[in-house]
Amino acid sequence: MNYLSLIFRIMAILSAGIACALYFSTADKIEEKERQLSEIKNELQTLIDKNETMSLEFDDLQKKSTLDSKIVEEAKIKVEEVKSELVAEMQESQHLQSKLIESERKVSQLEETTKRLREGLLSAEKVSATSSQEGLIAQLSDRIEELTKANEKFRNDAMEREVPLAGTVSGKSSDSLNDEDLNEFSAQTLTLSEASAIEDKTRIASLSKENGIIVLSTDSALNLKPNTVVKLVKDLKVLAQVEVISLNGALAIANILPGAKLEDISKGDIVKILR
Repeated sequence: MNYLSLIFRIMAILSAGIACALYFSTADKIEEKERQLSEIKNELQTLIDKNETMSLEFDDLQKKSTLDSKIVEEAKIKVEEVKSELVAEMQESQHLQSKLIESERKVSQLEETTKRLREGLLSAEKVSATSSQEGLIAQLSDRIEELTKANEKFRNDAMEREVPLAGTVSGKSSDSLNDEDLNEFSAQTLTLSEASAIEDKTRIASLSKENGIIVLSTDSALNLKPNTVVKLVKDLKVLAQVEVISLNGALAIANILPGAKLEDISKGDIVKILR
């Protein structure tokens, strides 16, 4: 009995030792496990924090991506608007170019019309001036005829009275002629420099060689007045000497003084005036 009791006591002591050893061993393992679990929890928390951070960053990136997408969309819309405006401006430019071409065509037509109207106006003015001059010349022709008849009547009366006539011109008797009229004109030839120095020119509007009457175109610059005596020059030749007896508008009526070379001048000739 004592032996069994001793065995039981030894077994109890061993069991207690084993239990203590197991306890301490298990406690160490539990502590190690808790420590590992704590580390795992810390790592897990770190991963969770990183995950949250990454999630936030992802959200930020997603927001930025959305914002970038909006910006891209807005840029695309603006590009489309710019393209539309550019197309509209090009169409407007083409429209304006068409209008410009049409305006240039109309301007060209207006210029052509203006040119034709100007030419028509000039023609009408020429016709009017010609008609006016023809009317004046007709009046002057009538006047020349009257002067011729007066000359003939005066000559006949003088012959009846036996009055000698040294020369009667356009109703003027020999008593009324001055010394220059009595001196017969003689044709002469000028040098080129002398002819070039003469600036005054006129046109012979009418010429009556039989009656000794000449009608010259005149203006204020020529200063042709009644009783003015001038010489007519053509092609360096002094062909006639005339005396202005009256003015009718733009025409001067003159007597052709004796000695003139009338065969070298005719109606329409341009002659120079030598004073």
